[in-house]
Amino acid sequence: MPNKNRSHKEYDLLLEATKSVLEIEDFEKTARRIFNSCKELTGATAGYVALLSKTGEENEVLFLDSGGMNCSVDPSLPMPIRGLRAQAYKTQKTIYDNDFMNSEHIEFIPKGHVNMPNVLFAPLNIQNETVGVIGLSNKKTDFTDEDAQIVTTFGNLCAIALRKSLILQKEKEMAKKVTSLNESLELINNILKHDIINDLQSVMNSVELLDTVNVKNDIYSNIKEQLSNSVGLIVKMNELEKAIRKDMTRTKKIDLNEVVEKCLEKYQNTGIIFEIEGEGEILADQAIYSVVDNLIGNAVKHSKTEKIKIQIYKKENKLYFEVIDYGIGLPEDVISKINTKNYKIDRTNISELGLFIVLKTVDRYDGELEVIANKSNGTIFRIILNDLEQKKYH
Repeated sequence: MPNKNRSHKEYDLLLEATKSVLEIEDFEKTARRIFNSCKELTGATAGYVALLSKTGEENEVLFLDSGGMNCSVDPSLPMPIRGLRAQAYKTQKTIYDNDFMNSEHIEFIPKGHVNMPNVLFAPLNIQNETVGVIGLSNKKTDFTDEDAQIVTTFGNLCAIALRKSLILQKEKEMAKKVTSLNESLELINNILKHDIINDLQSVMNSVELLDTVNVKNDIYSNIKEQLSNSVGLIVKMNELEKAIRKDMTRTKKIDLNEVVEKCLEKYQNTGIIFEIEGEGEILADQAIYSVVDNLIGNAVKHSKTEKIKIQIYKKENKLYFEVIDYGIGLPEDVISKINTKNYKIDRTNISELGLFIVLKTVDRYDGELEVIANKSNGTIFRIILNDLEQKKYH
């Protein structure tokens, strides 16, 4: 005979869990409610909810309920996908063992772990992929097929809550990026309206004076300078637009050495010695050329260096790209300003606009920019990107 009280209780808790999934955005809070319902319905006294790590090799515990028992295992130790847990991941089905301490899986339990006479694992499945588990243990009687069916149902609700949480998180990230994009576009608009119009107006004023004054050399010099500034800003605006436009569908494998060689073509007559060391490839779009050119160009124009060294190397699944000059260097306050996350540019300074382009592009590549004072005088501009084999941009 089925237990009517249990059936009513199961119905009530399922209704409560479903409401939590719909109404609560905090996944951990919803998962705790679902976990507690599973404990109450099955009679388990301990357990946890864990999610699959990004590497897919271990569990990351969301929360743990020891049932009041002391455990001397270091909580920072990894929880690999193995033993009975691995079967739940592999089969994508709820699995239990009522004689766990005498099973073959006991070898995977670390020393100092609490005694667990019985265990049950229910997978959290999203689109035919197991992304976590609900683990229950230490029921006073044996786990049953009915227990497994109940926890499977609640596990499905937990998976739905997780998927909802991931979608909401992605929406928030996208909203943040849209806000950043709008701010950047506003910056472009302000620069176009203010700086370029002012420069061109200055050119027009100078041209009008040609009929009234005889010192044309200075006027022509002014015209040339203002036109050069205007052209430079237009070029930077085009680069900035590419830097902030997220169109990663056009990415391809790019050899950084080829990018460097291409960018160096325009600096061959500067008298500066260029040294290139190392090699590497990344997935990127055409904006990477602007990044490299801006870093090299700033060193050429402003550092007063006689030599520029470009290094490319890998370290701990990261690819490092460095432009090193041996010139006058940057003041510490400027370096600190650039290294801050909230770096603001002086939009009247073309070199700072170029650096802003570098920051925006590197950020779009999920990379980092570091500026370091060179011990032997000068400055090191270092870009840190994910290695080609470790990161794919979509």
